[in-house]
Amino acid sequence: MEIIFKIGIFMIPFENFFFAPSAGWATLSPLIFAIYIIFNAKKALKSIIKYKEIFIFILVIILMSLINYIFVGINISNSINAIISLGLGCVTLISFDIYLTGKKSKIKKIVKLLIIAYSISLIVGWIEFLSIKFNINFLKNIFILLEKRDYISFNRVPFTFTEPSFIGMHMFGVLLPFYILTKDKRIIFLITLICGSALIFEASVRLILDILIVIAICGIAYVIRNIKKVRVVIFTVLILTLAGITVKQAYQTIPRVKQILDKGLYADGSLASRIIRIDASINGFKKDIAHFTFGYGLGNAAMPIRKGYDAAMAEYREINGNDIPREIEELPYIETDSISYCLYTRMISEIGIVMTIIAIYYLFYLAIKGKNRMFLVYLFILLYLYIQFDSYAFYTIWLYIVVSKNYISNINGEKNAK
Repeated sequence: MEIIFKIGIFMIPFENFFFAPSAGWATLSPLIFAIYIIFNAKKALKSIIKYKEIFIFILVIILMSLINYIFVGINISNSINAIISLGLGCVTLISFDIYLTGKKSKIKKIVKLLIIAYSISLIVGWIEFLSIKFNINFLKNIFILLEKRDYISFNRVPFTFTEPSFIGMHMFGVLLPFYILTKDKRIIFLITLICGSALIFEASVRLILDILIVIAICGIAYVIRNIKKVRVVIFTVLILTLAGITVKQAYQTIPRVKQILDKGLYADGSLASRIIRIDASINGFKKDIAHFTFGYGLGNAAMPIRKGYDAAMAEYREINGNDIPREIEELPYIETDSISYCLYTRMISEIGIVMTIIAIYYLFYLAIKGKNRMFLVYLFILLYLYIQFDSYAFYTIWLYIVVSKNYISNINGEKNAK
């Protein structure tokens, strides 16, 4: 039943359909991967045993959450959503492990499907852009009808992703790791086309930052690896020049970037909302060290935000006065909203700093044990991406774990064969 898995792979870029079950990250692929697992139940059991440390960790944080609910209460909807999100992440992990274990050549099939799918996403993005630019209403109406979250009406191009800010997550959290694995230059070409198009469309301010940070991480890795070579100087100058040109061009052509650079981070409502949530969470942690250490329970990320909201707003007003964007004005109604926009504040809020450190340590352990420098580069990019993204279910972390674990298994297998 490999065709089911291949359908799931192909559907990765195609999110935001009106019938997608999630109100947040509106995706279908993890559900398709779940069907694939059902048809491969025996292999799935082997994968669960193979990744037993992951499932023991999840069992522990669920038990900790149950204890926390006794003392701080529970929002059933948020808690169920958090557990489902973790479950869908595990589905991605198991399905990829079933498909890839012991079959290196199958990665090429995945890459081929991803290249086709993301190429279609690029074409759709251009159609969206042209429909906006030339006000082609019948095309606009088609997209508005099909999409769960409407960005076309606000003259923003989401491609086929849940929202424009997810472009970087897909480029650097899904496609780039497969380039690191395969060195297939078609992937870099496709990433360049999509990112370049998104910049032309002025689709996402976050994408500009993502591009600069990823280039910086890869550049630093290159410099460290070639520290004694003259070409490092040339490379560094080129990268810095490219970064400067990118920022200057963005400043001159994209109003949101100009506003942020002229007036500060809080000048952009969307970015300010993210910063306030993070700041409120940190202020909330200061008021409750016990729950900072052990968390409030899965689904309770809003609790430290509520505790620290007033302190965060006081800091905000010191910088910006009483000019408060709509996104921030809505934050007092945070009681039923568990979105943190940052995986790290969400994890600390829900499972505590101790378990968060253990989880991050495990990711570094996989990179170090694999003895491959590219996995450290991969990991640092991953860690950056989740500063502004908080879904447990998204593919990036789970792909990293399954790829690293299989890479280590292959190394050990080769040693045993010798």
